[in-house]
Amino acid sequence: MSYQIRPIGPNDVKKVIPDFVIEAVNELINEKYTDGRFIIRQNEIKERIKSKTDQDFDFAWLDFESIYRNAGWRVEYDKPAYNESYEAFFAFTK
Repeated sequence: MSYQIRPIGPNDVKKVIPDFVIEAVNELINEKYTDGRFIIRQNEIKERIKSKTDQDFDFAWLDFESIYRNAGWRVEYDKPAYNESYEAFFAFTK
């Protein structure tokens, strides 16, 4: 049996991050940028995104690290473990 449609592989998956998400993160980078390392809290990003769209928030939108890494940033995501109580954040390094 021959199939017209073939399954995609892991290298074929293309996550679509909406423009308003990138716009929100860019604005926060401009506000928080220093010469070295700075952080942007996850809730700050979520609130900024919500201010730009009426769509229900999708946590997949926060999977933008590779986009910024490709632009030259070192980006690390940190969230609390079950026994910790700080706010999740993204750390950007020049």
